Amino acid sequence: MTIATIANKNNQQEELIQNALKIKDSSSKEKTLKELGISEKDASSKIQKALNFKAEEILFPPRIIALLVFLGIVLAANKFICGWACQFGTLKDFIFRLNRDSKDKEGIFKQYKIPFYISNTIRIVFFILFTFIAFVWSFDIVEAINPFTIFKPAALTSISIVFIFLLLVSSLFIYRPWCHLFCPFGLLGWIVKKCSRYKI
Repeated sequence: MTIATIANKNNQQEELIQNALKIKDSSSKEKTLKELGISEKDASSKIQKALNFKAEEILFPPRIIALLVFLGIVLAANKFICGWACQFGTLKDFIFRLNRDSKDKEGIFKQYKIPFYISNTIRIVFFILFTFIAFVWSFDIVEAINPFTIFKPAALTSISIVFIFLLLVSSLFIYRPWCHLFCPFGLLGWIVKKCSRYKI
């Protein structure tokens, strides 16, 4: 039984099965479990764990700690993370300013400001959508399109490359499209910053 066979049987992407079995070499996808030295019982257990999207996989302690630390910083100073510490946000700022006139008053080509109620509604819908899909179908949308992989080229996929390209191009005309339309942390930060001690 190969990775492709298992993926087809479970109606899942080959990448998910490959990751569940911790197979890094793409050429190994054509090999059978026996050739890979993995028992069917062990494979079944690992795949089931991935499909169930167990709490220990989702709520990875260091990730939760990092989230709490970042939200704590937002609680202390509202825009410190998004405004000062986000690498992708800085890149989009730079691209946005490439399309500004010499006095930085308006865009060389027309730039648009999406009304907050529209952008935030889209962000909330996206948050609900990716959370629902993650728990129901065990698929992480954010991981698939993660724009921060631009800083880690080895992690780029064809989907993320296309998505990041569209984000960067749209950044010429829309200020921080990822932040205002899709970013999960941006949404959580927006909620927490209402109680921020300092406004910066």
